[in-house]
Amino acid sequence: MITGGSRGIGRASVERFAAAGDRVAFLYRSREEDAAAVADATGALAVRADVSDPICVREAFAQVQAVLGDPRYWSTARASRTSDFCRT
Repeated sequence: MITGGSRGIGRASVERFAAAGDRVAFLYRSREEDAAAVADATGALAVRADVSDPICVREAFAQVQAVLGDPRYWSTARASRTSDFCRT
């Protein structure tokens, strides 16, 4: 599960894990077209969520669990408020 997966380092992470054969889910906040392009190109699950909102994170986690099962790894491409994300 990767945060910020619709562009930049997050997108590169999604692409790399997917290319390695991993089942990947990524979170994005607002770039729906970018997220759709990444999901289409990689087969990853795109989930819209604001990682600064603990309720959104819990809901996103539940969506990922329902589709892919429990995430084995987390990658946080978003640099700020990581400690808030980890507490949820």
